[in-house]
Amino acid sequence: MSPSDPPVVPVVPVRIALPSVAAMLLALSACGLLGGEPAPDKPADKAAVNCAEQCPCECTCDDKAAKGDLPDKDTPYGMVFAGNVRVSEGTLPLSSIKSRVATERLALRECYVPALEKNPELKGEVDVQFTVSGGTGKIIAAIVRESTLNDKEVESCVTKKVKGWTFPKTEDGKETVVRFTAAMFAASL
Repeated sequence: MSPSDPPVVPVVPVRIALPSVAAMLLALSACGLLGGEPAPDKPADKAAVNCAEQCPCECTCDDKAAKGDLPDKDTPYGMVFAGNVRVSEGTLPLSSIKSRVATERLALRECYVPALEKNPELKGEVDVQFTVSGGTGKIIAAIVRESTLNDKEVESCVTKKVKGWTFPKTEDGKETVVRFTAAMFAASL
């Protein structure tokens, strides 16, 4: 090995149990680290939880995460991941759009969870297209372009949530057309 060769870093396989991952996601969600707003400040019940251990942030855990009241192992936990964000026309910066979509992912989960409770096998992807007014930053149209979820109630809820989003105005005032995919599935704890 010569001094100009890059160092060799060993790859160590790591196994993480799903319950640990799910508990971590719930704790991060309570802190607002997965998008959305952190839990509002409120007096901590020091006997119930050490919030610094539960939530790796400077916020107060919500009551459920603080008390460790996770769903039982047979209850599916609805997961929503939003990605594949693309701009088909317009000048709104992609970074601004990706940031907003990531922040709103938990709001989209609110559409999925009630349907998952009715149908624990419900899963799929929803491809959404929306148009942002360059002059106002408001959404002027939102539709589901494709869906493997095949649940009209969830799809309608998603477009309704998207229609409430706002973005910065563009310098040229032109509309921006965006598409993204929301993958929705259940994970057992």
